[in-house]
Amino acid sequence: MTASKRAAFVRRNSMNTKILRLHIIVFIYSLVANLAHPVTPTFIKTLGLHDYMFGLAFGMMSLANFFFSPFWGKMAEKFGPARILSVTFLGYGAMQFMFGMSTKEWQICLARLFGGFFISAITVSEIVYVMKNSEQSGKDLAVMTMINSVVSQFGYLVGGFIGTIGIRLTFIVQAVSLASIGVLVFLLLKDAETSSVRFTASDFNPFADFAASRDILSRYMILFLAAVSLSALGATCYEQCFNYYLTDRFSFPSSYNGIIKAIIGFISLFTNSFIAMKLIRRTNTDRTIIYVYAALTVMLLGVIFIDSFYPFMAVNILFFGVNSMVSTILHNMIVRHETEKASEVAGLYNSVRMLGNVIGSFASGFIYELSPKAAFVLSTVAMTACLVISYLHNKEADRREGETA
Repeated sequence: MTASKRAAFVRRNSMNTKILRLHIIVFIYSLVANLAHPVTPTFIKTLGLHDYMFGLAFGMMSLANFFFSPFWGKMAEKFGPARILSVTFLGYGAMQFMFGMSTKEWQICLARLFGGFFISAITVSEIVYVMKNSEQSGKDLAVMTMINSVVSQFGYLVGGFIGTIGIRLTFIVQAVSLASIGVLVFLLLKDAETSSVRFTASDFNPFADFAASRDILSRYMILFLAAVSLSALGATCYEQCFNYYLTDRFSFPSSYNGIIKAIIGFISLFTNSFIAMKLIRRTNTDRTIIYVYAALTVMLLGVIFIDSFYPFMAVNILFFGVNSMVSTILHNMIVRHETEKASEVAGLYNSVRMLGNVIGSFASGFIYELSPKAAFVLSTVAMTACLVISYLHNKEADRREGETA
C-alpha cells in the first residue's frame, strides 16, 4: 500500500469513527428528547390550563428554533459543530427542568421559548458535522434521520411509563440525561478544524442571517424549502392534535400514549430501513417524494372521514410510519443543494422546518378548541400543497439537469 493510499485509508477510517460516534449521540438524544412528550397533555390537564396550551407551548419552542437556526449555523461554522452541541445540550437540559417545574402558563411558554433557542443548535450542528466529516454525507444524513425518526418513538414509550410514576419525575430524568449527553459530546466528538472567531452585530441578528442566505435561494431551493416548511406544518399540527386527542377524548394515561408510539416506532423502523433507504439508493428522490406526499394525503382524508376507533387508529399508525420517511428523504436531498455552503443550507433547512412547526403548533392548539378534527383538515391541506410543490420542484430539477447536460 502506497503512502497516499495509506493516508486515504486512515482518513476514511477516522471519518467513519466520527460519524459512528455522532450516530450514538443521535440515538441517545432521540430517546431522551421525547421523554416528556407523552406526559405533556396530562401535565397540562393536571395544572388545569387551557386546551390550547399543548399547541402554544410547542409553538413557543418552534418559534425560537425558527429564528435562531441560521444563527447557530453560523456559530457551528465559527466554533465547530461539536463545541456547539456540547454547550447547547446543557442549556436544553436546564430549560426542560424549568418546564417541568412550571405551574403557570407564562412559565411554560418562557421555558419552551428558551428551550427552542438551544434545540435549534442541535439539529443544525448535527447536519453541519456530517457534511464536514463524511465522504458520503447523503447516506449518513439519511441514517441519522432514520435513527431519530425511529428511536424518538421509543422515547415516548419510556417517558410514558416514567410518567405513571411521576409526571415531574419525567422532566427531571430528561433534564439530567440531556446534560449528560452534553458531557458525552465533549468527550466523544471533536471538530475537524478550528478558526479564528470574530463577531459583528449581525451575528446576533437572526434576520440578518436570512438576508445573508439569499444568494443560495434559487427557484429550485425555494420550492424545496417551501415543501419542507409545509410538510413540517402538516405533520406537527397532526401530531400535536393526535397526542392531545388520545388523552382528552379517550382519557388515555401517558403509558398508553407511549405504547402507541412504540408501535409506530417499529413501523417507522421498517419503513425507513427497508423502504426509505431503498428509495434513496435506487430512485430519484426529487421524484419519489411526490408519491410519498400523495400517499400521506390519501391517509389524512381517511383520518378525517373515519369515526370508528380501531380503523381510525390503524390509519393513524400507518400515517406516522409513512411520514417518518419524509425527513429521511428530505435530508438526503439536502446534499444535492449547494453542498459547499453546508452551514447556510443546514440553517435555512432547519429554520423553514421550524417555521412550519410554529404555524402547525399554534394552529393545532387553537383550532382544537373549535373542533378536534379541524387540525386534521389543516394537515390535509398542507400535505396536498406539498404534493403540488414537490411536483413543481421535480420539474425544476429536470430543467436544471437539461441545462447542464
